[in-house]
Amino acid sequence: MKRFLASFVARRGIGGDANAAFRVPTIAADELPLEAVSHPPSDNDVLMHEHEWAQFELLPATRLPEIRRQLAAVRVAAGVNAVEGGWSTPHPRRLQRGVVLAGPEPLRLLERTLKLPAGVAPTLFARQGVAGRLRGGFSFPVHPQATLYGYVTAHHVPVLGLLPGDSADDAALFSALNLLPQAWGLVLVDWCAQRVLGRDGLVL
Repeated sequence: MKRFLASFVARRGIGGDANAAFRVPTIAADELPLEAVSHPPSDNDVLMHEHEWAQFELLPATRLPEIRRQLAAVRVAAGVNAVEGGWSTPHPRRLQRGVVLAGPEPLRLLERTLKLPAGVAPTLFARQGVAGRLRGGFSFPVHPQATLYGYVTAHHVPVLGLLPGDSADDAALFSALNLLPQAWGLVLVDWCAQRVLGRDGLVL
């Protein structure tokens, strides 16, 4: 497991330890509902490092003023914490979790919209090992280089993120965004690159 984890982190180009810079300028300071994992990961699992959580996330466009303030804080912190090879300390984003997608059965709504069955809940890793599997979590392989993920609680989805593949580009992100109805009013926030993408391109 330790060998797998080291390979996984190295392949993702994320993380950081006591002797290395962090590869990301910011991380989400979320309290995640995680369940214990008792078996080694398989090819069918959706694996994420904890630093990848909500780095690309879909949020209602109505929250753009708040997103703008958060991005400004990320930019300031990124400049202050920049060191050779990355950042000395990632800036923790404390975003109030609200409703991204609501309804009596939001997961069924996603299945109908994407014309795909919901896949397994993501399994998160930390430097110390397996952090756990997301309780109430789901995933959708919406593009060869993008997986939509999140979790359901109290009849709504508070987090809807995109996990890019190793070769993902903006085309993959736009493709995933445009699978969702325009009426949902969602934008894609790329926190590390400090930008917001809409259906027609760059918003912020």
